[in-house]
Amino acid sequence: RARAGADRKGLLLMIAPLPASMHKGGTAIRVPDSAIHIPAGSPLHAETAALQKNYTFTHDRRISPGSTTADGRALHHMSVYAPDDNTGQAREKFLKTLRNFVRRNTILALDANCVPDEGLDLKRPHNNSTYDNAGASVLRDIVTEKDLIDVVRECVGNAPYFTAEKNISYMHQGQRRHGVTYTRIDQIYVPNQDGLSFSLVKGTHDMFERPSGALEMDHEQIIIELGENKGTRGNDLSHI
Repeated sequence: RARAGADRKGLLLMIAPLPASMHKGGTAIRVPDSAIHIPAGSPLHAETAALQKNYTFTHDRRISPGSTTADGRALHHMSVYAPDDNTGQAREKFLKTLRNFVRRNTILALDANCVPDEGLDLKRPHNNSTYDNAGASVLRDIVTEKDLIDVVRECVGNAPYFTAEKNISYMHQGQRRHGVTYTRIDQIYVPNQDGLSFSLVKGTHDMFERPSGALEMDHEQIIIELGENKGTRGNDLSHI
């Protein structure tokens, strides 16, 4: 059903299916048909088959890498879902493993379940407890080592930009209260390469259907536009 829906929207969907023993998680990569490089004389289906052949995923379905060529530039795409619970240092260990997959030409899109900067990327109605931001320093080291750019911070500076919200209850002065925690646990990083431009794009619709009665947004999509600068700006490569 997901692939059929993607086809109707002109998208190639490459998904890491969850095994029967798992009921939450998984990753996927979706590529607009318009962004697929099609050499002269080659049909679209041949190029989509080649993309699917290069698409792989780890046994836990938390890391999905794939390779594409956009306007002659080789790019490595990764969809990543980090553990939401750091019990047994699960998130930190996972992100240390992630280092082995990320390259200097990687477009890294991930639900990190930790924020880059608690001062900028976290807003809570209280400070009664320590926020579980384990793994953030590991991810920061990967981004620095591979010379990747945090698109959101590059585009909006220190302005608030949250991608997830969660309704919570907490105790304050002996009374139970309710509030919302806002975070930027969802992030996109792009290669720091000459000629590669990028910008944030305001979404006009949600790519994922939500129940009409949903009380929280859970995750908000981040859309970026990549471009190739060749003297004249504006030659679009793709939407991520």
